[in-house]
Parts: sequence; structure tokens; C-alpha cells
Amino acid sequence: MKNKLKGIFDVTDLGDPSRIVGIEINRTQDSLTILQPLYIDSILRKYGMESANPVSTPLDPNHKLEPNKENREPNHSNEYASLIGSLQYLAIAT
Repeated sequence: MKNKLKGIFDVTDLGDPSRIVGIEINRTQDSLTILQPLYIDSILRKYGMESANPVSTPLDPNHKLEPNKENREPNHSNEYASLIGSLQYLAIAT
């Protein structure tokens, strides 16, 4: 592939990348890992969760969820929805 590109364009080979657009790339003999620690840290700072601790189950599995008794339309522009959107982007982008 590199030789084909060199035949068409004037290129400089900088070797294997370690970071592209904020995504860290770690390559070993048998694996390729991509990470976004800067983006994750920015999400945690934005929502004041820098000191949050990881848990395997974020909500008590015995907690009973209640239906919306007031029958109001859900607010999709709240901070929770924004956080979920950021996490979805993180999961899909990496």
C-alpha cells in the first residue's frame, strides 16, 4: 500500500502512528489497542465526576424503577442526555 501511494503522491513515511486526532494507538506483536484518555478525562471534568469510582453495576439491581406518574414529556435536552450522548460517541468512535 505504501509503495502504491509513493508511486502516485510525494509522501514521507513517518512510521507507525502513536496518536491520531486525540486517539492513542498502542501496537504490539499480536494486538492493536486504541484509547481516548483525554476525551474520557474531559467528560469526567465536564460533569464533575473526576473522583468517581468505577463499579461493575452502576445501579442497585434490586432498585425498582417507577413509571412517569406525571405523564410529562421527557426532557431530552438535560445534562443526563448530554452525558449519555458523550458516552455513546466514545463507545462508537473507539
